[in-house]
Amino acid sequence: VYKRQCGIRMSLAWPEILHSLYRSEAFKDDVLTDWCKSVWEHGERMRRDYTRGNWLIHELNGLVHIGVLYPFLADAQEWYTFAMKRLTEELELQVYPDGWQYELTTGYQSVVIRHYMAVLRLLLAYKRPVDPLFYQKIEQLLMVYVQVMCPDGRTPDINDGSHMEVAPLIDLYADLFPENLVFRWVLSGGKEGTPPQDASIVFPYAGLATLRTGWGEKDTWVFFDGGPFGAGHQHEDKLSVLLYADGKQLLAEGNCYAYDTSEMRRYVLSTRGHNTCLLYTSDAADD
Repeated sequence: VYKRQCGIRMSLAWPEILHSLYRSEAFKDDVLTDWCKSVWEHGERMRRDYTRGNWLIHELNGLVHIGVLYPFLADAQEWYTFAMKRLTEELELQVYPDGWQYELTTGYQSVVIRHYMAVLRLLLAYKRPVDPLFYQKIEQLLMVYVQVMCPDGRTPDINDGSHMEVAPLIDLYADLFPENLVFRWVLSGGKEGTPPQDASIVFPYAGLATLRTGWGEKDTWVFFDGGPFGAGHQHEDKLSVLLYADGKQLLAEGNCYAYDTSEMRRYVLSTRGHNTCLLYTSDAADD
């Protein structure tokens, strides 16, 4: 967790704090010196002791921000080069050709999008080169949310996911994809643009499928999970089904509850917390 937090601090919180406070009389030279020492320590830790999955994207985002915002640090350029190379490699590794991030959870797919977009906006702001793969893969990641969303405009909460609204997420990043008519359709409530070409879609790499009668609020929607375990945040939900019809969610799942060791957390992770088949055995049959 601490490694991930290093990336979050360097990319999201600390840059805003620094640029808000450094002109303050209280932000004296010794404070700024200690601040930069701590930034270096964060960078050194993330460069030498990194993780994997969405945590790695947190960390690489932080390293890119250090490389761009603190160019006077001796290791800043090396960290920047390393982080950009790994971020490009991870786009190929973590994002399947069908657009799913390999943890296969609607919740953490958005986390990966957020951190890649933070990198992309930083590069654009400081006029750094951007690999076209960033645009391609981020657009794919976002398109998945539209392709799988329920008729109520929210995502299915598979694995450690959430039933979140798709339009606000698209709205955060649609300015970088002005030619995408599907995003325009989502943001206009169907008044402009066009919905995805196919009402139903199978994601062959993720092993997931969305079946629907159309794109209206009263249409029937079914989500089927027939894929492998994701790389993280998995639930025992193989061959489970979610159903939304006539404006109502009829078959749901237990969401992710909380990251603790409670009985409820164990339940939402288990097959019992999903709409799938269970095989019960009883010793009574042997009596």
